[in-house]
Amino acid sequence: MELDLRKPKVMKGLDINATQGFTQYVIGKCEIEDIILPSGINENLFVIPAGTTPPNPSELILHERTEALFTYLRKHFDFIVVDTTPNIVSDAQLLGKYADATLYLVRLDYTLKEHIDMIQNLTKDEKLPRVNLVVNDIKPKRYGGSYYGYGYGYGYGYGYGDYLPVEQKRVFKKTGT
Repeated sequence: MELDLRKPKVMKGLDINATQGFTQYVIGKCEIEDIILPSGINENLFVIPAGTTPPNPSELILHERTEALFTYLRKHFDFIVVDTTPNIVSDAQLLGKYADATLYLVRLDYTLKEHIDMIQNLTKDEKLPRVNLVVNDIKPKRYGGSYYGYGYGYGYGYGYGDYLPVEQKRVFKKTGT
């Protein structure tokens, strides 16, 4: 589901030109079946476009038709993946009640430490369910080769700052909790 209603990009990346989406469904211009589209990637993968950019994204997410949509999707699909705004704004928190887990993608050298702190606070306050960080754009050779003796560039463990060079520790510095 493309629910970054402010700047949707998923359909563009999939080269899908949709005329209807979540926005049109919530305001009653179409039905659920009208917005579920084949992804073009796999016969079992479907997408729901954001639709037109509304002036009030949070209000649309709070609408009773949003809950009806998620109820329908849970009955008809095994997994529901929702793309929201890249920053943790109210939209992602409002959608949290429909989620079983939250994945927050962190890009090395781009994501600020303050965003990590914000995620930690949202987790403590239980505003998002089962928060998980996915760190991408790590170049193993840049950070001292392989981790834990494996030459494949995969790392396992806790603490998202232990293997970073000093100039990068400001991005993912482990806090005292």
